[in-house]
This record gives sequence, structure tokens and C-alpha cells, in this order.
Amino acid sequence: MRFKSGLKYVFGGELPAGVSALPNPQSWPIERIEDAHGNHWRFERRDGHLVRIVESGVGELQGRFIEVKARHGRIDRMALHDPATGLVHPLVSYRYSGEGDLLAAVDALGAPRTFAYEQHRLVRHTDRVGLSFHYAFDAQGRVVHSWGDGGLYDYHFEYDALLRETRVTDSLGHLSVVKFDENQLPLCEIDPLDGVTLFEYDDFGRTVAVTDPEGLRTAFAYDAQGNPVCLTHADGTSIQMEYDLGNHMVSLRTPDGVDWQQAYDGRGLLVSQTDPLGAITRFEYDEQGQLQAQTNPRQAVTRLRYDRHGLVAAVIDALGHESRFEHDPLGNPLRQVDPLGQASRYEYDAKGRLLATAGPDGVGVCCEYDAEDQLVRYTDEVGAQTRLQYVGIGQIGKRLQADGHSVEYHYDTEEQLIAVVNQRGESYQLVRDALGRIVEEVDYWGQSRRYSYDAAGRLTATLNPLGQRIAFTNDKLGRITRKTLPDVRHPGQQVQEHFVYDVQGQIVELRNPARTVKRRYDPLGQLLEELQDGFRVGYGYDEVGNRVLRETSAGSRVAFGYDLRDQTVSVAINDESPISIERDALGRATREQLSPHLQRDFTYDSRNLLTSQSVLKDAAPLFETRYDYDRSGNLARRSDSAQGVDEYRYDAIGRLLQHIDPKGKVERYFNDPAGDRLRTEVKQVQARKVVGGDDDDLTTWTREGAYQGMHYVFDRAGDLVRKGVSHGDAPDDLTLIWDANHRLAESRRNGQSTYYGYDPLGRRVFKRNPTQTTWFFWDGDALLGEVQQANDAEEAAPVWVGNVASLVEVRRRQRRLEKLHERVREYVYYPGTFVPLALVNQDEPEADGMMHSEQRDGVGVEKSGVTSPLPLPAVMNTPAVQQKRLTQAVGAPRIGGLSGSALGSFALGRSIATAQKSVLPLPAASTPKPVLETDNPPLITTAASSAVLPRICVYHNEPNGAPSRITDRYGAILWAAHYDASGGAEANGHVALCNPLRLQGQYLDQETGLHYNRFRYFDTTTASYTSRDPLGTIPGTNLHAFGPNTISWIDPLGLTALEHTGADGQGYTIYALVDRKSGEVKYVGLTEHSRYFERMNEHQTSRRLHGALESIELDAAASYAEARGKEQFYMETHDTLPISQRGKSFGPGAEGNRQVGFDINRTDDRGRAFRTHYDALSADSPGSSVNLPVCRG
Repeated sequence: MRFKSGLKYVFGGELPAGVSALPNPQSWPIERIEDAHGNHWRFERRDGHLVRIVESGVGELQGRFIEVKARHGRIDRMALHDPATGLVHPLVSYRYSGEGDLLAAVDALGAPRTFAYEQHRLVRHTDRVGLSFHYAFDAQGRVVHSWGDGGLYDYHFEYDALLRETRVTDSLGHLSVVKFDENQLPLCEIDPLDGVTLFEYDDFGRTVAVTDPEGLRTAFAYDAQGNPVCLTHADGTSIQMEYDLGNHMVSLRTPDGVDWQQAYDGRGLLVSQTDPLGAITRFEYDEQGQLQAQTNPRQAVTRLRYDRHGLVAAVIDALGHESRFEHDPLGNPLRQVDPLGQASRYEYDAKGRLLATAGPDGVGVCCEYDAEDQLVRYTDEVGAQTRLQYVGIGQIGKRLQADGHSVEYHYDTEEQLIAVVNQRGESYQLVRDALGRIVEEVDYWGQSRRYSYDAAGRLTATLNPLGQRIAFTNDKLGRITRKTLPDVRHPGQQVQEHFVYDVQGQIVELRNPARTVKRRYDPLGQLLEELQDGFRVGYGYDEVGNRVLRETSAGSRVAFGYDLRDQTVSVAINDESPISIERDALGRATREQLSPHLQRDFTYDSRNLLTSQSVLKDAAPLFETRYDYDRSGNLARRSDSAQGVDEYRYDAIGRLLQHIDPKGKVERYFNDPAGDRLRTEVKQVQARKVVGGDDDDLTTWTREGAYQGMHYVFDRAGDLVRKGVSHGDAPDDLTLIWDANHRLAESRRNGQSTYYGYDPLGRRVFKRNPTQTTWFFWDGDALLGEVQQANDAEEAAPVWVGNVASLVEVRRRQRRLEKLHERVREYVYYPGTFVPLALVNQDEPEADGMMHSEQRDGVGVEKSGVTSPLPLPAVMNTPAVQQKRLTQAVGAPRIGGLSGSALGSFALGRSIATAQKSVLPLPAASTPKPVLETDNPPLITTAASSAVLPRICVYHNEPNGAPSRITDRYGAILWAAHYDASGGAEANGHVALCNPLRLQGQYLDQETGLHYNRFRYFDTTTASYTSRDPLGTIPGTNLHAFGPNTISWIDPLGLTALEHTGADGQGYTIYALVDRKSGEVKYVGLTEHSRYFERMNEHQTSRRLHGALESIELDAAASYAEARGKEQFYMETHDTLPISQRGKSFGPGAEGNRQVGFDINRTDDRGRAFRTHYDALSADSPGSSVNLPVCRG
């Protein structure tokens, strides 16, 4: 039997001795399974009994074989033999009853999984840790009741042959109905909430359409060979595919009419891929069909060598650096040697489970498992142990931390998480509907969030504890097109955020009252241009998708150069000499030539941790910093040639306990069991009010706490609303007001208010005090630049008079907008990171001004007074008076295709047709005016000895990416700071410019002392966030935590923590989307275990999962770090990256991974954590092969 994939099954042979006939007369023993390249498994029999399964060897070498012991036609035991070593590896053994029923399957360590029968029907099976499932049958042999111990998955089944339907009642009492046609194919599914999903089939039983409960229909079409040739989405767009005579897809056309091409050789192996821009990737194979070389469009060649078992023995990158691998006969990696000759080793038990690792320095970790292969104990490099306890089918029930505290996870009988009990014993509860969707969350302090969905499971509304409701409108593909939420500044009014997509599903426009963003893409889906209220950010890419160019309306042009491994080797800013980066064989930067005069050198230890960086001017040392680490990789000592020595000490789980600064000051930190320094408690004050004789109960609810003399007050939604002195009120107490998105809308201190605005993606686009506005522009999620603008009443003249627009005023404002954009100060980062590399200052017109000296982050920021009048840029301008409010007529027409932001609303991006009253005047461009002392320091604070700021400045950063110095290209220090142990920076003396960048992704706001961190605000006093994580409990059980510490960890966006075990504590599932017919893995991904089916629905919505594919679980992971490592390994194992096509719409032939799970050359904490789990996998790991039936009847 031959399949489209080239796989061949050969059957035949004689019947086993004593057996007169096989159960099915058309069934015959298999003799051989062979692929198109001659690789095969041969099944040897003696007297009709299977005795050996032999692997084809490579060349003249004999392959491994599985020895099979069988009696009476039944297999007793199996063991793997390795002819090269003569070693035997037991795999499994089986026990049977006298009637021939299988009683037990015993693994290589002797742990049995047992089975019980009645009249040869399975009535119970018990796993290796004692959990049993039971089954009851009706007279026709159909299961009518199945249940696990303790009521787990207790299901009842009712069959109606006349109506051709099956009724299924789950363990929570929810009823589902499945109706079948005459061929027993499901016609429809009726869920417990009466949502109906319809299925349609052709004459061959292939699915041709699926209609969801909202009536949206997705259709599939096939050619005569059964290949999918068209996928039509609910919105009418389609993806079309073409195939060669060998049933290989050779062309794919996306909804925008773009074609992708693929070519195959005579063996059916993919030999080239051509994208719509003509870039070609080529593949070469050996005689066994193993990939030998991949040549990308830049002609970079990566080569692979294999051992005698077909396992990767060496990878030679495009620069000739070789990494070597050694495996045991089971395929487990035993030793890995990097290009520098540093070796890492791994140990396994008889089942192939990782027991221990040892890095090049001999330090490693140890793992222990229960009989069901579940990790129960993890011992880190210093001997600290984390233990896990399980409930049900492998769900984590309790995590015991190395510090002695624990987290518990509670589930219902469907194994859905319903509560998390944190280290303080507080419970976070989840309420689910009949479909398992979370409809309510009740946090640790009893505050409720509610969620509403449509029949297809798409979110339609949220309601937070303050009663603020956000409504969502979706298109036919489930994409959010509009959000409607309360206007926090105008009670009773609402604000809308809009999202517009092209036919490829890419966002092409975002708009709300604060900003309008427009995007343009190339045929590969790469962002070419983003207009942010008219501020243009343009991008260019090379043949493989590396971003090689960024240019902006400010006139700056940044060009990036890459080596053949796609690692950055040069950065050229405008017409300045390029910054060059030298790297070692591991890809680590060892030297950066920052200018013709300035050089920076780096050294590392065997763990890839940075041990020193030194800066030289014309080969003479300027300053140097050295780093020492403990056995866990935490920074223990920092020695700076100018700043002195810092020392750090940590607890068993990496939280900071003590910091000794260069002056010898000792700071000790005390964390509560959940890791918080700030301890809070709920305070409710009830009062009674009598109105017309009726009593109304009034309850004031807050959560309050004190730390280091500061009093903190949080509202019901978890947002910080007040920070000040512990007793009474003080003028400099900080008051914060938040919108329904939990974005900071206003801060108040010392009688002054600062207002904040954000685009629909949540990126902050302005902050405005009574005198000036700072505008922000973005490069993805990283801050690209900023510019300050005075609020000038003279420039507030309205564009509209009634329904008539003043075209003269429109043109004037456009010119002022262009002038404003030319003054934007830009940040340049290392590509793909939030680590700053350079600062680009624009040429500034002269203006009267004075210097300010930034002293310290946080409350009570000290500034020097006026020292001397010096030329300052116009970005420092402040107005004499506040401009008036601008109001516009609703429904006013747009003129000349200009966006609202270019008209009356100017850079706030408000559409003329939807403009609302603003509590603040809308700023406009203005002329330079003197600056006075404000809470928004000027971007440039020119030192008395230097009136001209360098055009290009260079950042010098700590290992965590936080800048510690800024110099010009000659090495003169323009800004320097020393960090405390919580991420707060204290500037060293008077500085020549203001640098607001702090920890990666963080921006210091002087008016609040807080760090804006993209999705939240960070408080360096408590080393925690001022609002709960937007992802809820997904990143971890602590809603306000940064991570173990700010010194060795980064959190640019406030995303998932490495040790996180999923929102429900069940860990993660690594899954694959597999071709139903060929068994080829198309895509590998990860998701939280409890979200598996929700994630599959998302894939169906995005069209990545379609009728020709099936989703299967490859592996499981207890933590996020383990999941990332496994995901990347299985991507490589199943080669899902080479078959992916950047820019294609998801669908048949375009399901593959678009990017790596993680860069295996990363040397930061996250990269090393991912790599540990990546290196622990092998060809015998659970997900290295898929168990999908090749042929379906």
C-alpha cells in the first residue's frame, strides 16, 4: 500500500502457528514499512510469530533492532538492541489472562498499567500511580457510563438509533447532542448552551463546509486526488492551491492574489521555495533523504551531519562553526560540544527521562519523576528543590517552592481549573459556563471580573470590579474591529477604538481619540510603513526578513548589517561611521567599535554570562565593569572602575535579600510568602444615607498597605490610586486615575495634573501637563522617539467654523506638524530587543533656556535650579498660557483625504466626525519660549561647559539591559547613573542630557516617579507593578510581581514568567497540526494545557487548522521555560520552519511556523532557561514522532 507521502506498507507472510484465521479475513501481517528513500523497518517472523523489528542501517552499518518475545500470537516483551555496543535496552513487557486479555503493560522500570475485563470487555484501567477509570456497557456493547475515581470525567451516553443521535452528559451535568447521517458522519453538534455547529460532506466523506453557531460558514474544495485546492473563509476570501502529479503542493495563492512556489525532486523532497518577491531557499539531501544543507536567499549555507542512527551529529553554520552532538541508542543526547569546544552532558534513566545535566563548568540540575513520568522534584544548581504534586490525569495540584512555601491548584471534575491558592493562603477563583469558558474571575481580595461571549465563543464584553464595561465587536473571522468603553474623563460618555484589517488579516489601521495609526505591508506580510498621526516610520528588509533599514519623519536613517547567521554586525546611523560588532563562534558580541575613537570589549564565562565590559578611547581605558555570579547565575558582585562595588544576596528562589552599595550601605529586603514587599489588607467602610426616608447602604472599598514610610491605596480593580505619606495628606501625595483599559489616564501631585493618552494597542502616545505635551512614537513595542511641545493658546484656533474648514489653517497645521516631527529625539536598540544602543538628537534651533540636573528616580525628585542661560532646543518650550478647549461639530466632513489628526484634532488623532469634548486643550505646534521648572524635565539639559549636544550618543548597559552611562562618540560621559536593587537609578552628579530609559522597556516619568513599562507602570520603591497584570494569572500567581529580581531578570512587556505553570497550574501542552493523510507535521505550537481546545478554535478561526489537518498533543511541560525549549526542539525535529512561508495567509500549504520558538543562541536568563530544556530532548522524546493513523477507513 502506497501513500501520497511516499510511504509504503508491505504485507504478507504465513499465519502464526496454531492460528487458523486472523480476526479479519482481509488483515495480513505487516512485513515492511518503507519510505521513498529506502529507509525502512523490517518485521521478521518465525513460525508466524513476530520476533524482530529491524531498522535499516546507513551504508554497510547494521541498524538497531527491537527483539520481540511472543507466545500464542501475543507479544510478551520488547527490547532495543544496539549492534554497535551490544547493549540491550528493555522497552516494555506485557501480562495476559488465561483468556488472552491484556492485564498489564509494564514499563522499562517495572511500573505496570493494569486492565480489567468482564466477558472480554474492558471495564477498568489503572495507571501507574493508581488512578482508575471504569466503564459500563449496554446489551449492544456500547459504553453508557464512564467515570474516573472521585467522579473524574463522569460521563453518561444515550443512543437513539431512530433519530441517529447520541446524547452526552458530562460530569457537571451539561448535555451535548451529536446527530449523524446514514454514514455515521456527524451532521451537527449541539452544545450545552444550544449552539449548533453544522458539517457538510462530499460523496467521499470529506468535509466540505463547517458552519459555526453564529452561522458563519467555512468551505473546503478538493481535486480528484483528494488534495485541498481551495479554502473559502466566512468573509468570502479564499486561499487556492495547486499540486504536481506527485500530489505535492507547488503553488499557493493568498487572498490578496500573491503566489508562493515550491519545487520537488524525483523522490518527492522539497528542493526549493520561492516567495512572492523572488527570494529562493534551496534544500539538499543525502541518499537517505536526510536534509544535508539549506541555502537561504542570502546564500548562507547551513549543513548537517548524522550518526549511524540518523540522528544529528553536527551542525555547521553559515560561518563554518560546528556544534557536535552525541546520542545514546535511544536517541537521547548525551553530550553537546559547542563551537568553542565547551561540552555539556546529560544523563537519563531506562525510560529515557532526563535525570541530570552538567554544563561546561560541571554545574547542573537534577530531576526526579513519579511512575507516570511526571516531574516531582527539581534540584537546581545550588541544591534548592522544587517539588510538584499531581491530581487527576497529571494536573499539578501543588507546587512546593524551594523556600518552603507552596501554591495549590483546584479543579472541577472536568479538570478545569477553578481556584488557585497562593503562598499566603488566598484564593483566586474561576467560574466557568457549560462550555468551560471563564465567565467570572474573583481575585484574591474578593473582587469580580465578568466576561460575555457569543455563541461561537468570541468575547463580546468584559465588566471589571468598578462596573466599567468594555464591549467588543468582531468581524466574520473573529477579529476585533471595535472596542467601546467608558470615557473616564467624561462620565456618561463612551470612547471607541477601531481596528481595520486587509484581506490577509493584517491590521492596516488603528484609531481612537488619542491617535490614528496606518500601516502598509509588502507581499510577505512585512511591515513597510507605519504612520503615527503622520509621523512616518519606514522599514526595509533583506531577502530572509532581517530588518536592514529604519527611517523616520525626523530625517533619521538607521541601517543594520548582518552576518550569514543573521546576527547584527553593524549599525549605521545617518552619515556617521557605522558601529561594528565582532562576535565569537557562539555569536556573542566580543567587541563593538562604537566610533573611530571608542571601543567596547566583552568577556563571558562558560555559562555565557557576561563577566566584564570595558570601554576604551583610542586604546586607552575609560571605564570598566566586572561581574561575578553565584552558582544559580544570579549577579553576586558588580565592580565598576568609577562607581565602586555592589554586592547582592538572594534567597532559594532568586529573590533579593540584601544589597550592599559602593558606599557600604546595607539594604535588606523582606518578602512575604508570595514575594511581595508591600503587604496590603482590605478596608471597607460602611455608611448609611437617608434620602426621602429610604436607607441606602454605601460601602467604600480599598486595599491599603505601607512600605518604607509610604502609604499605598489600591481600588477594586487592583490599580494604585494613591501613594503618599502614611498619615494624613501631603502636597506631594500622588493620586492616579485609570481608564477602563487599566491604562493610567491622569496623575495629580502638588496641585498639578498630567494627562496620558494611548493608541488602540496600548502604546502611550502623549503625556500632557498644564504647560507642555510630550509626544511619543513607536517602533513596534519599543519606544522609538519623543518630542516636547508647548501648549500655546495662540495655536488653538479651530480648523472648523461651523461645517466649513479653513484650508489655510489645515496647511499651516500640516507644516507645523512636519516641523514638530523633525525635532523628535530617537532611540536605537539592538535589533529585536529593548536594549538601547544609541540616542539620536536632532539639530535644534537655539532658544533661551537653562539647565536641570536629574538626581534620582521616584518621589521627591531633586533638581538643581537655574545655573545659567544656555542655548536650548525648542523641545523645552513652555507656554505662557493654556490653550482653550477645541470643540468640533459631529459629522463634519473630511477634507482632501486628510486624517482627523492632521486637521482640528492635530496630533491627538481624533477623527473630525467623532471628536468629543476634551478636558484638555488639544496641543498644536508652537514657537520657542523660555522653559520654567516643571515636572517634565527637558529632553536635553545642557551642561554649562557645553552648549551643543552631540548628534549621536552611545548607551552603555548593564547585563540586564539597563543603561548605566551615555557617552558621545569620543567617550565623554553625558549621563551616568547607579541603580539600586529595585531598578531605581540615581544619576551621578550633573548630567548633560535627560535619559528616561531604565530597565528594559521602562521609561521614567518624573511627575510620578513611576516607570512606564508598555502595558503597566512599575514602582521602584516596592519593586512591583502598580496595576494587576493585563494577562491575569497567566504570567504567575502574583498579579503585581516583576519577577524574582530586577538585576538578573528582564520583563520588557510584563509577560509570562519562566517558572510559570500556566494560568491553571496544569502546565503546558506542546502540540502539532498534522496532515490527516500523510502524517506530515505542518505546525508545532504550545498552549496552556487548559486552553488546548480554545487554542484549536483560534487556529480554526485564523485558518491555520483546517479540514485536512488534525491536532495532536506531542508533549507536556510543567513550566513556561520547559514548554519553550520543547517547542523549538519539535519545530526543528519536524522541520516546520523550512516549509513555512512568511506573509502567507494561513491555510492549506501555509500552516507552518512563521518564527522560531526561541533563538538557541540567546545568552540571557530566558535564553539559557529555554536552552536547558531544549538540550534535554532527543529523537526518542515523546513528540519526536507522531501517532496518527496513516489510513482511515
